Amino acid sequence: MNIDLFDELWQESISIKLFYIVMMFHSSEFMPGCSIYRTDKEAIEKLFELLERFFILLHNHNIASFTLTEAAKNSK
Repeated sequence: MNIDLFDELWQESISIKLFYIVMMFHSSEFMPGCSIYRTDKEAIEKLFELLERFFILLHNHNIASFTLTEAAKNSK
């Protein structure tokens, strides 16, 4: 996963007029060695950097973040 892929995801979401993009991570994804994709502390740091860049991308395009509960309340 890289920032270009996140950008493509965002662009596609806009083009098909999605109201929400859902991101979910299991807590093990943030612990070194608990995922085959994040085997050490350096890999975890890269994940945090990637997520930070993605949230900056969303912020720069005026995309708001919501919790699942907030999204459910706003859909009524």
